[in-house]
Amino acid sequence: MEEKEMSFLGHIGELRKHLIRIIIAITIVSSVIAYYIKPFMDQFVLAPTRDNFITHKLLKKFLSWFSIPYEIDFDSKFEILTKKLFEEFNLTINVSIMAGIVLASPYIIFEIWKFIAPALKPNERKNATGYVFGTSIFFLLGCAFGYMIIAPMTIQFGINYKATSYSKKMIEITDIIMIIIKSTFGMGIIFLLPVFTYALTASGIITPEFLKTYRKHAIVIILSIAAFITPPDVISMFVAAIPLYFLFEFSVYISKIVYLRTEKKLVLKS
Repeated sequence: MEEKEMSFLGHIGELRKHLIRIIIAITIVSSVIAYYIKPFMDQFVLAPTRDNFITHKLLKKFLSWFSIPYEIDFDSKFEILTKKLFEEFNLTINVSIMAGIVLASPYIIFEIWKFIAPALKPNERKNATGYVFGTSIFFLLGCAFGYMIIAPMTIQFGINYKATSYSKKMIEITDIIMIIIKSTFGMGIIFLLPVFTYALTASGIITPEFLKTYRKHAIVIILSIAAFITPPDVISMFVAAIPLYFLFEFSVYISKIVYLRTEKKLVLKS
């Protein structure tokens, strides 16, 4: 009984070490971002609110081939307002922390795996490097997709949509920043679907047949997620839904490989 208690306390102590290192990494990156917050906000975070952002230019050119209008001349259509005394200070903290998490994500994932590794079998530990790399890549790709595609399209729709011709857009800075954070971080999490599928299949919780059986349900969920993270227009929804569907199909493929590999090992053992 005492040995188990010591073992449990040992795990807690080890987890504490990894958490401290993760917090230090986020703090260092966030501090650098906070120090350069003005150029970071002006040139990067708020870049999707300007006409010359590359996504707006490319989408306008692409949609023009199908005679679909895409207005991007909104530099003079709205003002970004700060209404509270410490609003920009609070935004500095929030943006710095979120950026710190995203930029330090490969190291964060690495530390999580270092904590889990002792509980894995030797052959599972060999795959840890690839798993850490894959998780980091999928998360960063999702963040890039959210920032480069979803956020600009959401902002474009919100700025250009009008219920009356007499209105003048005056948008609070917190609203615009939260749209960008939600799109970026949200898509980063969603793009981890193949990683979760790998882990759940390896654990025996799901199978490829399960995913295939509920494919129709998955499509409905994908469309619902796409509708939630995009502005309420069909084009934006499908722009988000298409990569999510491909992620699901890729997850089915990964699940199939992992399942067959597990079955093969069981046959060889027997």
